[in-house]
Amino acid sequence: MEPLDLSVTQVNEIQKQLEQCQQSNELIALTLELFLSTSQVTEIRLIDLHPEPYQLAEQIVGQTCVFNSADANALPRQQLIAATTRDQEGWHYQATPANNYHILAWPKKISPDLCLVFASKHFTRTWLKQRPLLEGLLRQIGYQYQQQKTQRSLEQKVQAKQEFANQAKAQKEQEAQFIESLMLLQNINLKLSNAPSLDQLHKQAVESLRSPLGFDRSALFLMNPLTSTFNPTYGTDEQGNTTDEHTHVYDMHKMSPIFMQTCLQTREYFVVLEDVPLFTNSCIVGYGWNAMLILRDGETLLGWIALDNLINSKPITRHDKEILRSFSHMFSQILVRKRAEESLKMLYNSAEQLSHADTLLDVCRAAVILAKKELMLDRVAIFLTDDNGQTMRGTYGSDLEGNLVDETGYQNILPNNRLIQHAIAHDDIFVIEEPATLYHNGEVVGTGWNALLQLRSDNKVIGFIIADNLIHGHALNLHTQQLIRIFGTNLSEMIARKQAEENLIKLNKDLEKKVQQRTQELEFANQNLAQTNLKLEQLTQTDALTGVANRRSLDQRLQFAWNHACRNQIPLIVTMLDVDNFKTYNDNYGHLKGDDALKAVAQVLAEHFRRADDTIARYGGEEFAIIMLGVELEEAATRVNQVISALANKAITHHACAHGIVTISAGMAQLDYAQPQSQANLVNQADVALYQAKKNGKNQLIIYSLNAAASALKNE
Repeated sequence: MEPLDLSVTQVNEIQKQLEQCQQSNELIALTLELFLSTSQVTEIRLIDLHPEPYQLAEQIVGQTCVFNSADANALPRQQLIAATTRDQEGWHYQATPANNYHILAWPKKISPDLCLVFASKHFTRTWLKQRPLLEGLLRQIGYQYQQQKTQRSLEQKVQAKQEFANQAKAQKEQEAQFIESLMLLQNINLKLSNAPSLDQLHKQAVESLRSPLGFDRSALFLMNPLTSTFNPTYGTDEQGNTTDEHTHVYDMHKMSPIFMQTCLQTREYFVVLEDVPLFTNSCIVGYGWNAMLILRDGETLLGWIALDNLINSKPITRHDKEILRSFSHMFSQILVRKRAEESLKMLYNSAEQLSHADTLLDVCRAAVILAKKELMLDRVAIFLTDDNGQTMRGTYGSDLEGNLVDETGYQNILPNNRLIQHAIAHDDIFVIEEPATLYHNGEVVGTGWNALLQLRSDNKVIGFIIADNLIHGHALNLHTQQLIRIFGTNLSEMIARKQAEENLIKLNKDLEKKVQQRTQELEFANQNLAQTNLKLEQLTQTDALTGVANRRSLDQRLQFAWNHACRNQIPLIVTMLDVDNFKTYNDNYGHLKGDDALKAVAQVLAEHFRRADDTIARYGGEEFAIIMLGVELEEAATRVNQVISALANKAITHHACAHGIVTISAGMAQLDYAQPQSQANLVNQADVALYQAKKNGKNQLIIYSLNAAASALKNE
């Protein structure tokens, strides 16, 4: 026969277990195990009635407890609803004889939420009353469960409150940051709107994205829909410095497919790609995010600004994206407005300045100067024709350096030039050839673009404007082309007007001669001034004692050689040379003899380094430097050793030196494209090698290596 109740010993043991139940699952498992062990129940479930009935756990006789396993639809919901409306006093009991299921809910004042659903053939309403000790334990279990649930609820409320406070704080910080960024954008808007020129606007836009907005690298590209190309203006190098990118032209179809689709097939102003390779000059330099700010004027694509996080690897945030979208809208409007302003300015300036010209030649002269200054064209020439383009005569143009030159002595039939013939044959007002071979006085001087604009009046050709990019190599963007057209329209009108006044000008030949004479005197003075400036420039580039380049010239030539070497991936070698024991030589023989010794060293260097790409310079005191571009390391070392030997062969007496004669030591370093370097690093490496040569006994060459560097550091 089944015992009526638990023994005192059993109760004490179970109470000890209850005291150790810190987690709800432990308490739930103990409850099911207790009920199964004290009743003839085959299957039991523990239910929580609030807020909706859900199963906490279930257990079948002979098996372990399973938590949260039942489908909510499988619970006897109608009976459980009745359990939720039970009174406050006693246990709530329901039985369903059809399936032998029983429902036993704790007294509501003990635990309003806890309920047992079990299967039994022998359980009755009086079963629990006959077991007061078991009932007491169950009451204790219900109370303990309710306490744990209340505690969890309080903790959840506290946590939710804290999370809400954190979210509110974060939102407040984001709002403050957004307001601050909007104020920054307002200041940037004002600064960009006041840019003195379109070129400055492009540069300031690129730099504003870096500071104050704080993005790593930015570059501005302008679209040319006529040629399906895009022209970079200014960009950012790997150190975060602004770079001039005007010499490049890129094919639109070489863009990333996602960027191209966004530009051409959507109206988006912003797109970003995460975790992609980052490039500089088509070489991968890192990984991160790459973004595009698209510039639009309604349906018209103006260009875009590229950004990435190469330098600081800072992730892009939702706040950043909103700021960039706002910047894109703002800059697009400024760019459109600035272009319109520049077009009006060009229209006004060209009309105003050309109208002040006295003669037809003066008009052409002013036009060449104006085109170079306002349109930033490298070389410009204006030719006139009196027979609708059958012949042409020169007016003013530009030389190889872009200086104004008088071309009035030129007169000939229309040359068999492809650009001119194409313009005449097809009646094109404006023609561009790119790439094109560029000429000066019939000789090839370079490659680039060549443009021709017909000057027309009354449907007749009255002249031509011819321009190219020989000097700086800047690309010809769409806006500049539009400005050239506007400029050409004004110039055509002014030429036609001046040609109508030509008869009056011929009546005043004396005045014309005086004007021409003064013009020639001015040109002669300008040439003399240019020659004087050239001589002054040469003096500022040369060391007065030795006649070789000075330190300033060395820095400039190293910058040029560095850029050329990096762009073309050719060898670049820097050698530092130092006269051994020169201080003691000065002390023993006097400074005049010391000066003679330095001149002798410079003469030896000049005799051995005569290539156009060789640079010899006095670095300072008794120290010299040599830059060799396009020379392999072995050949460079041979040439430097020849210098060391040649100086030794001069046998300039130096008793205070170990060799008894004046000698030099040298250190050589080569640009390593596999390792990130700077010009200062390259010079420093050569200096380290020079130090090692001094240490090894002087009168020798040491080529920089990691061992030499380590040895130098060890001895410092």
